[in-house]
Amino acid sequence: MLKNNQHFHGSLLTLGKFELTLQHQTVSQELNYEKARLLLTMLAMAKEHKLDRSTLADSIWEEVPSGVRRARLRHALHILKQALNQKHPIISTHKDSLLLDTQHIFIDALFVLNNETDENTIIHKLTLYQGSFLNNFKFQEKSKLYHWQQQLDLAIETNLALARSIYIEQFLPKSSTQVALQVLNHCKKQWPHDNDVLQAWQRLQTRSQQPIQNLCRPLQTHAFYSPQHLVSEPFPAQATPLGIMAIKLHPKSDQSVQLNLALLQQQQHQALQLLASFTSLITLASATHLLAYYIEQCEPNQLAHTMHRAAYHIQRHMNNATVSASIGIHMAQHTSALGNTLDAYSYHAETALMLSWQAHPNQILISSELAAHLPHNHISSHCTQTRQHQLLTLD
Repeated sequence: MLKNNQHFHGSLLTLGKFELTLQHQTVSQELNYEKARLLLTMLAMAKEHKLDRSTLADSIWEEVPSGVRRARLRHALHILKQALNQKHPIISTHKDSLLLDTQHIFIDALFVLNNETDENTIIHKLTLYQGSFLNNFKFQEKSKLYHWQQQLDLAIETNLALARSIYIEQFLPKSSTQVALQVLNHCKKQWPHDNDVLQAWQRLQTRSQQPIQNLCRPLQTHAFYSPQHLVSEPFPAQATPLGIMAIKLHPKSDQSVQLNLALLQQQQHQALQLLASFTSLITLASATHLLAYYIEQCEPNQLAHTMHRAAYHIQRHMNNATVSASIGIHMAQHTSALGNTLDAYSYHAETALMLSWQAHPNQILISSELAAHLPHNHISSHCTQTRQHQLLTLD
């Protein structure tokens, strides 16, 4: 599998482009004879089964007289062996057949055709795909090679259609927004007419209100809160934030979207007022998200305590009959490494937003960097894989 590709000595890519790599060296140029490339691909797709020399010759050189096909095969095989140039040959030659040892070569088409359906494999299948099988090769219509290519391409497309359905139905709901956007953006590019992909992408954009896309660019302005209104101002030139809190509001009403938006606007104003007692730098990331920036130049433990108290202050007051909140908090251990650039704000914001998306309503998730500066009795549900912590108590 691709996720364990450390044991592979090379790779053969055939989906969208032809690329042969051996020992981390691209050797596609050395194999510039198209018939030799076809020979290698046919041997690779045979899954370590011997292929008859006559069958290979008749398929690849169908357009030439039968008397010279075996000679063309020998010529292509010679070129192929020169390009591979392995101490331990991966092509076994027999009197009447050929065999390719694929145990140590990753082959993208075979990987896509495997039957494994775990999350990592499904994501790898979808993001690996760059186009149709051997789409840069020209085949004579109704030839043996044409039917072979069409049959494999159909199998690959069918498997990938199933992979898209599995990802959308089983894994998308629990995927992080960042990963989901990467997967769906790739799928939307490769399969622009897949309505399921388009609808899933639109739902994800609506859910996240595209904060990740906005944060991929340097943030130019943010909003400073005052009791009367929000005023858009540039960040302080020399200020580097030590921490960011992301607050996601969840309306509890089953009323119309318009009523929910009205409720959210009321709750946003309340949240802004609550946050104002802890920090003066606040922005609206989307209709359902607020970001609070903590730029106080103080000891990390003191800042962690301030953010801890602010999160619980918000949770106590925002959990009511109309709305609840999920909160994500992140703090950098070494702000000097990030520098005094606007990119530092984007880095913090993305991490905090991801935690707020993964948190359940009325839950607070914090990064490991922040947890390192809080007493252990304030933290539970430590998860080493996702590096998250849930705050439970306030002493």
